[in-house]
Amino acid sequence: MLDRRSTNLLYRLLQAVEPLTLEECSRDLGVSKRTLYYDLRKINDWLRTNRLPPVQRRPNAGIYLTEVTKSKVLQLMSEIPPSHYVYTDEERRAGILIAVFFWSDLTLDRLVDWLGVSRVTITQDFKRLREELLQFGITLTYQKGCGYVLGGDERKIRLKAVQDLRFLRSIPVEHPLKKMVETPFAGKSDLTVHVEAIKNNVLPWVEKELQFRFSDDDLDELALLIALSTFRVNQGHFVAKFDSKHIARLKALPEDRAALHILRYIENAHKRRVPESERFFWTAVLAGTERLSENESQLHEPQFHSEDDRRVYLTAQKIVEQFQRLAAVHFEHVDTIVWRIYESLRALYYRHQFDLFPSSGVKKLHPHLNLKVDLLSVTRRIAPAARRLIGDEWREMYNTLIAINLALAIFESERNRRSLIQYRALIVCPQGKLTAQLLKAEVIKHLPFLDVVATVSTRSLDQYLDSVDLVLTTVPITNRLNKPVILVKPFLSQNRLIRLREKIEQALANTNQEEGIVTDLLRLITQYAEVKEENGLRQELSHFIRHIVIRPPSLFERRNQEPLINEILIPERIRILDRVDSWQEAIQEAAKPLLDEGAITEHYIEAMIETVKKYGPYIVIAPGVALAHARPEDGVRRLSMSLLKLNEPVDFSRTECEERCAHLIFVVAAVDNASHLKALSQLTNLLADDNNIEQLIAAKQKEAIIDLIDRYAV
Repeated sequence: MLDRRSTNLLYRLLQAVEPLTLEECSRDLGVSKRTLYYDLRKINDWLRTNRLPPVQRRPNAGIYLTEVTKSKVLQLMSEIPPSHYVYTDEERRAGILIAVFFWSDLTLDRLVDWLGVSRVTITQDFKRLREELLQFGITLTYQKGCGYVLGGDERKIRLKAVQDLRFLRSIPVEHPLKKMVETPFAGKSDLTVHVEAIKNNVLPWVEKELQFRFSDDDLDELALLIALSTFRVNQGHFVAKFDSKHIARLKALPEDRAALHILRYIENAHKRRVPESERFFWTAVLAGTERLSENESQLHEPQFHSEDDRRVYLTAQKIVEQFQRLAAVHFEHVDTIVWRIYESLRALYYRHQFDLFPSSGVKKLHPHLNLKVDLLSVTRRIAPAARRLIGDEWREMYNTLIAINLALAIFESERNRRSLIQYRALIVCPQGKLTAQLLKAEVIKHLPFLDVVATVSTRSLDQYLDSVDLVLTTVPITNRLNKPVILVKPFLSQNRLIRLREKIEQALANTNQEEGIVTDLLRLITQYAEVKEENGLRQELSHFIRHIVIRPPSLFERRNQEPLINEILIPERIRILDRVDSWQEAIQEAAKPLLDEGAITEHYIEAMIETVKKYGPYIVIAPGVALAHARPEDGVRRLSMSLLKLNEPVDFSRTECEERCAHLIFVVAAVDNASHLKALSQLTNLLADDNNIEQLIAAKQKEAIIDLIDRYAV
């Protein structure tokens, strides 16, 4: 029989338009290859039972189902009886929680019937569920005459129920638990009808009040939370009172007015007033839901309604400022980047402040982030600003959202330098703002010929269609569009990127866009030069656009775009001196190898010194370590890095109160905002270990320094 994991793998095979590698399946499903082989055996046994050929394998490509097999499997899966579905432990516990939430007359026998397991297994599941709920401050007890009862923090009960209910509703086959949660809801209608009514009649007013839209996923989650809260209120369960300090802070937020729309709906649903604590619960929930700013050109000077908002914004400013100095990058549109980070941090901040669950979207993203950007090691160095704001227990979540926003800013700043021609693309991603931003960053980084006009929800798709050449979407779009539509995964592996390039090239070749660009280029050329063979030039331009502008870069090109640390910090650029007379001389001596080989000009050294004079000793990034840099336009001729090791430290302090001494002075000469980041990330990882810094300072010969650097050049 198929369980959920093997069913999910089978569904992926059904939806795939090309073979899937085991690496992709392992990463996307969160299981080991060994587990995948076990699941494949289950699928093949099921296929053979139904007289169908097993899963096919193609060397160097992956696993797949033939089209004939796909059509027959789809028919079979719609006819799978509920008893053929084997629940995982996690699904059973989620099902028990939702059953307790909805059914006052719940019995073990009913659960045995729904879940298809023994009473002993159900009893063990109850024990594990109680332990799991206690971590959230929720109790699960049996009371005579009342049945199973959930107790504790009402906020956590509702949020946990929504989390588990969304999990159950995502199971890709019909099953008893899915039917159980869709049964008559609150005595009026089934849950799906109730949720759709909230999405159509309540949340649009909330969005209008707040003047922004929710992502499709957040909209679904909010509608479900409102539906479950209505059910709980109808049973007499209310959120506990907030203390007076929290109430004053919540009243200052714009979300407080929007919360009244939800409150009126809940009150009208059971014809009575509810405590004021319900209003503030919804204010906190809305404040902790991320805003979807689809048109960033409309961003304006921030106007804060509360000191909390101002504090979050100042933290975002500090993060961007520290990152530019630490990562040797220089952003042009700093306000836009600060605003993005502010909006992401703001949602996480209010979730933390008012003891709500963190967004599931942020937690899902973190495992994919190391595959995507070389920024986590750098953002961890600027994390103390966010840690003071939010707390240490959510560290990896705010590291993730900061890294995604900074990656997007870096790739946007570089896109116009790397492509002569750009096609306008729209990204449709209902999975949430951070997922959309990560996908946008990947598209901009690896597909520089695409200009991403916006990342939108499915509800906003029509507003942008006339202004784009193609649509990239993470969900199937049922409506026929007059533009090429390409289905993509939210997280792009290297193989997926290569296949995506091929699909885009094919899609654009079938449009008139290429012909229009060729005509425009030809018109421009003829204004300044005599063209002897117009048809030949037209063909060459067409070839250039199709095969040069949109071609996948070779491995050699990708490697040269992002060199390793030992490729730019080479032995000839490392010096050891006993002492210098001033920090200015330290920068000059550290940069001397780069100046001598022509990688930088004298003006670049002057610019680094002037920057320290202007901003202070910010370049001392760790005890004993300084990182000097200036803007690329100040005199950088090629990407390079150098190191001066001083046996006697030099003081960068401007006052006696400061202690900013350094033995190690690194100079980074970056030609743009992106190509040095891999090397810088490796340097950051090296310097994150205090023992490494001590070894570098104690080194008597360059060879010891080089050996340590080589260990991190991976």
